[in-house]
Amino acid sequence: MPINPAFANGDDLDNDGVANSVDACPNLQEDYESTVDGCPSNFVPWYDEDYDGIEDHIDQCPNLKEHYNKFQDEDGCPDTLPGTGPGGAPDSDGDGFIDLVDLCPNQPETYNGILDRDGCPDSYGSGDRDRDGVP
Repeated sequence: MPINPAFANGDDLDNDGVANSVDACPNLQEDYESTVDGCPSNFVPWYDEDYDGIEDHIDQCPNLKEHYNKFQDEDGCPDTLPGTGPGGAPDSDGDGFIDLVDLCPNQPETYNGILDRDGCPDSYGSGDRDRDGVP
């Protein structure tokens, strides 16, 4: 199928002839076998209720976010339930750091590879444009 030249400037990421602005699947090519929505006809959307990147049908805790702390990260569950830490020690923010060692016991850690061992969320000032933790 020829590509619409109007989308040749990058307005059609998957080059299927459906503009990104109306493409329901901007990274998958439309196959034009049924409804023209920008998705292939065999496309089955998946759901992630807690937005942790693990599809609900395999997520063992679909309403709790995975912590991604390199311990059982594929199950979709945080390593501790909110409010408790290992051995039942208090963990007020449910981030996996017990309050005794958590530098921010009322704010959950942001697990993103930057300062993930302090128990605090990462905050970026205006001088850190790439959000790598370094101004």
